Amino acid sequence: MSDNSDATLFAERMEYCAAKVGNAARLSRESGISRRAIGDYLAGRAEPSRPRLVAIAKAAGVCVEWLATGEGPRLPSEIRVQHIGFDRELFEECWQTIDALLDALGEKKTSKERMDLVFQAYDECIVEKADGGRGLDMANVIKLVRKAG
Repeated sequence: MSDNSDATLFAERMEYCAAKVGNAARLSRESGISRRAIGDYLAGRAEPSRPRLVAIAKAAGVCVEWLATGEGPRLPSEIRVQHIGFDRELFEECWQTIDALLDALGEKKTSKERMDLVFQAYDECIVEKADGGRGLDMANVIKLVRKAG
């Protein structure tokens, strides 16, 4: 490994992985990597190839990015879904419009069918706004509802 502190930090992450599965011997068995190679990684004397890194991460149930770099979430359960660019106000407007229109037309829809229409309307509004439009267009919403029949 090129940098001593990188080697030490990687070795610490490897120690976490070994402890997580029980010990180094078990990590060796679970990953399919020799006990000697695992020992070298734990001691900071060597760095695993990409396929071996993936095998270790999978065996220990950790994120590959965290194991390789120390960055990002350690465990897959720590990964959070991000709603980038979600326009809550527009979504609520679509929801209210679809609900009101369905009620006015006397359309009986299941909750799932209603939600599907709301998401379709929202998606169309986002595209229209991106193209310079004003967003929610009632004529398009009516067409959407009628098309869903």
